[in-house]
Parts: sequence; structure tokens; C-alpha cells
Amino acid sequence: MMIYITFLAAFLLSSIAAYYSVVGLTTIFIGAFWPIVIMGVALELAKLVTTSWLYHNWKTASFLLKSYLTGAVLVLMLITSMGIFGFLAKSHIDSTQENTTNTTELNTLVEQENIAKARLQYLLARAKDPSTASPYLDRQIQDTQSELKKLSQRKAPLLAKENKLVAEIGPLYYIANIFYDNPDGALDKAVRLVIMVIMFVFDPLAILLVIAANIMLKEKRQRENPEPIGPAIQPTAPPPPTPSPSPQLPAVAETPAPDTRNQFAIENQMLKKQMTSNDIKAAFRIFYGRDPAAEDQIERFEGKSSIEVLEFFYTSSEFLSRSGATVLILQAAKKIQELKKPV
Repeated sequence: MMIYITFLAAFLLSSIAAYYSVVGLTTIFIGAFWPIVIMGVALELAKLVTTSWLYHNWKTASFLLKSYLTGAVLVLMLITSMGIFGFLAKSHIDSTQENTTNTTELNTLVEQENIAKARLQYLLARAKDPSTASPYLDRQIQDTQSELKKLSQRKAPLLAKENKLVAEIGPLYYIANIFYDNPDGALDKAVRLVIMVIMFVFDPLAILLVIAANIMLKEKRQRENPEPIGPAIQPTAPPPPTPSPSPQLPAVAETPAPDTRNQFAIENQMLKKQMTSNDIKAAFRIFYGRDPAAEDQIERFEGKSSIEVLEFFYTSSEFLSRSGATVLILQAAKKIQELKKPV
């Protein structure tokens, strides 16, 4: 079940990253919307397929092919991350642009309101002076008061919208205050920081989940279908007894039974044969299922007898950790004991 959950999480995360990346790339290359969409989807699919192929064929692929495909996956991850950055940055710019327009309109109304208040104070001061008081001045005072009332009514919904926008991006203000002391441009810097964190986690995590799911699937298949560990050594059965000729019938010439002692002597001589480098390489493939590496130092086995090498491989921890090794060990132990008997 965990394998399927890992695959589901990997492909879900990859699909979301692909969507964000494609949308982000279309905002960068506005003039070619559908070509960018087709290219982005194809590249995202190729990235996942290449990652799985590299995992399954890493040991057999050539160095040049592995180098190019690995570099291609890294570049595609960078392109995806750039697309995600473009998508999230556009979303932030759209929201801040609306907030900027609202703030600009609100600031304009505040300035008009301040001017009207100053004019009202001036008119009220003149109205208190008997030498300047007049009905015309009273009408100006009333008009200014009406203007202030209208400005207040226009400003109310803008203030409500401003408070709503501030509440929506409130967490960003806290992040900006944590990392930046200067309030000028701190909000935009905090947004870029958050986008960079998301960008460097999003697509790399999707790729690593694909690799992890492949590892789990491979281990599951190995448990269900263990690889054969070389040909099993079958004990030599003793030859059947030669029947005695019947006294009523003439003796019939019997085929002589195989010489068991001679057969054991030949097999014993084969097990004492000195091993060559090719023999050692073949033993690595049979018992370990792999080619010898540099750290295995196969030259230390050269010149040793076959039975010494056989005992080394059968008692090694790498061989014992493979499934099905117990049956083969018991068969080999029985065979070795038979061959050690004096001829």
C-alpha cells in the first residue's frame, strides 16, 4: 500500500508542479500560449520518464548517456522551478496591484478631505469675525461640510477593502518584520523569499518521490520473485546394485557400474583446481548476482583452490543476505563433506 501512496504523492506533486510551471512559463512567453503549454507538458512527462529510466538502468548505461540524462533532468527541474516562480510571482503582483490601486484612490480622497477640512477651518474663522461674516460665507461653509460628508462616504468602502487586503496578506507582514528591519520594500522581499523556498522544495521533492517509489517497487518485486542463485548442486546418487544372474537362465553380460571412487576423485581434483581471474568474475556473478568492483580485490583469490573460493562465497554476508541462499548452502555442505572423504 505504501508503494502506491508514494507513487500517488509523486505524480500528484509532479502534476501540480507541472501545472504551475506551464502557467508560469506562459506568463513569461505571452505571445506563444499553446506552444508553451504543449512544450511544458512534454518536458514534464519526459523528466519523470527519464528519472525512472536512469534509476533502473544506472549500472548498465554508458557514462556519457548517464551524464547527459542527469544534466537534462537537472535543467528541467530548473525550468520547472522558474515556471513555479513566475506563477507565484504573478499571483502576488495581481493581488498587490489591486491593493496599490485601492491605496492610491484612498490616499487621493484623504488629501481632498484634508484640503476641505483646512478650508472649513478658514471659513469658520472668518464667520466668527463680524466684519467678514456674510450669508455668502455661510453657504460656503455648508458646501464644504457637504463635500466632507461625500468624501467620507466615498472613503468608507475603500477603507473596508484596504483592511480586508491587509488581513489577507497579514502573515507576510510578520515574515517581513522577522527578516527585514527596513519596512521599505520588506513585503516584496518576504514574498520573494517564500516563493524561493517553495520553488526549491516543490519539484525536487516530486523527483525524489518518483525515485523512492521505484526503489520500493523494485524491492517488492525482488521479494516476490527472487533471482536464482546459480545452479543448485545435486548430491551424486550411488549407482543401483547389479542384479545377480538367475540360475535358470544363462548369464547375460551386464554393463559395468560406474566407479564411484573414481568419480569422487575426479570431482575432488576439480575442486582443488587453482582459480583464475575469469573464474573469480564468474563466481561473483553466480553468488552475488553482480560483477566484481575495484574494492573487491579479486586478485587475492587468484591461485586459491576452487573449494577455498567456494567456502568463502558461501560464508560471506553478502551471499547469506540473498533470498534462497539457505537451501543452496545445505546442498553445497553435503557435497563438500562427500568430496573431503579419503579416496
